[in-house]
Amino acid sequence: MTKIGLFVFIFLTIVTTLALGLKQCKNSRQCGKRACCVADNQPIGKRDLTSVLLKPEPYGGHCERLGELGDACLMATFDPSQGMYWKCPCRSGLTCIGSGMIEVPLGEIGKCSYSKEV
Repeated sequence: MTKIGLFVFIFLTIVTTLALGLKQCKNSRQCGKRACCVADNQPIGKRDLTSVLLKPEPYGGHCERLGELGDACLMATFDPSQGMYWKCPCRSGLTCIGSGMIEVPLGEIGKCSYSKEV
């Protein structure tokens, strides 16, 4: 690759990252009240089951907004004291309602909805 090609590649990578608004983080405190830190190393499949049990912090993450009405969410909770989530939880006033579908190895997926009154 030529120097000009390398420069163009690096420039486009930086511009794309800025355009997407991805703020890098190591814990959710760095993201503000309406966001959380989501791990960049998302586990996929049965072979990554052990990584769900380990905290994703060493690999870093990016800030995402908390789930709004209708957004996808994970039923399994992740201890926020460990710094990162696999997916942001629903915002205050909403609850993750399971769909019955399982995303291996993360568990049941759902949608952010208003709490069902019992």
